[in-house]
Amino acid sequence: MQEICGKLVKRNMPRQPRINIPGEMYHVIARGIERRKIFHDNKDRKLFLQRLIALLGECEVVCYAWAMLDNHIHLLGMPRNGHLSTFMHRLLTGYAVNFNVRHKRCGHLFQNRYKSILCQKETYFLELIRYIHLNPIRAGMVKDLTELSKYPWCGHSTLVGKIRRSWQETKEVYLRFSAKKSYAIKKYLEFVNAAKDNGRDDMLRGGGLRRSAGGWDVVRGMMKNKEMWQSDERILGDGEYVGGILKKANKSVEGKIKVNWTVKDLFSYIHKKSGIKGNELLERKRGNRESMARAVFACMAKDKAGMKTSEISGYLGVSESAICKMIQRGRRYSRKWTIVGRE
Repeated sequence: MQEICGKLVKRNMPRQPRINIPGEMYHVIARGIERRKIFHDNKDRKLFLQRLIALLGECEVVCYAWAMLDNHIHLLGMPRNGHLSTFMHRLLTGYAVNFNVRHKRCGHLFQNRYKSILCQKETYFLELIRYIHLNPIRAGMVKDLTELSKYPWCGHSTLVGKIRRSWQETKEVYLRFSAKKSYAIKKYLEFVNAAKDNGRDDMLRGGGLRRSAGGWDVVRGMMKNKEMWQSDERILGDGEYVGGILKKANKSVEGKIKVNWTVKDLFSYIHKKSGIKGNELLERKRGNRESMARAVFACMAKDKAGMKTSEISGYLGVSESAICKMIQRGRRYSRKWTIVGRE
């Protein structure tokens, strides 16, 4: 045990569950197993990018920054409505399957779980975009900012206007510098250039308390003054922000536990709202009404009953990948049905 700022912190704690909050910004890092390559050539990169673009739209995720390195990827994004975990599961699993087939290999491609850090947007938005987009230079994949501006496997080339990508959010980034696009690009380039020779910034990568407080110097000062500070390895932000996010996360978990729907409850609710009976739902009848009902059943089975994707797949008789898509559709449909809890 180690005492930090008046709190006892246990080393080697088991990993905590992910915090999934729609509308918040996340920095995601996924590495190859044993730091092996996840991209062998440009065809691999194109296939990954195609999958990324498709899923950003399907899962309603806003992408602010991204970089593809040989053995890992960085993404900075915000899920508007669904969960980041659904998006990342489909992205990494689908790519890994295709990669293994193409390169005639088997086994895991990515190292453990991907890392996702929920970030305080107003404080770290531009810093993270710059940090992520400078990775190809730090990794030696490009020599300088001139090459980086033309590098096709990183979002920097879009922000400087060299490669047009409608799926990458640029307007919000530009407005942080200027309402005039040309001037915003100029100021963005100056901002990136100011950090091109800096090393890796641990403040943007890990160390919950140190990161939340503003660095080790601040932490030491807090310890000296016996101050308290809310911190969490999964969150990048100041103490007040971290505390607020943890409250939201706890309320979300409590809500799921309190509802605790059964399959019978789900069938009853779907029938009440749509007029479709359980046996009709399982018969996979065609029609918009039936399709919507099945999608809402899938999302509620996941969110309200806590069922695994494989279990829902067994009930509805479709593949797990199809269930993931149905869950996303169901969350959109359910808002039209005002599903907020058991009625």
